[in-house]
Amino acid sequence: MTEVRVLVGTDDFERSAAFYSEVLGFPVDERWDGPNGRGMLFRVTTGGVIEIVEGTPRDPAEPASGVSVAVELDDVDAMHDRVAAAGVEVVTALEDRPWGHRNFEIRDPSGLGLVFFTRIGA
Repeated sequence: MTEVRVLVGTDDFERSAAFYSEVLGFPVDERWDGPNGRGMLFRVTTGGVIEIVEGTPRDPAEPASGVSVAVELDDVDAMHDRVAAAGVEVVTALEDRPWGHRNFEIRDPSGLGLVFFTRIGA
């Protein structure tokens, strides 16, 4: 296996693109704008990508439900400060968890849950 890719449909492409690139600071691997819509690939980890794809009349975006993406960071507190400064609502507070993670959760503009964590006590 060389890559895990999470596909996220969006009805507000520009807002989602700005969220992942400007708010979260994920680097853009690729961007396209074609007859079947727009999309972007964001490098989250060496083998992990979030791909946002604009919904179209033929292939409409659907809100995410029942799933979250967890991203391990070296410094979860720095990411928490970054999203808080951008005015992003934190839906699960930054705390140390009994399973050995310090984490918090937000939602992207499409409703996808994003959990950011750092391992503690390892």
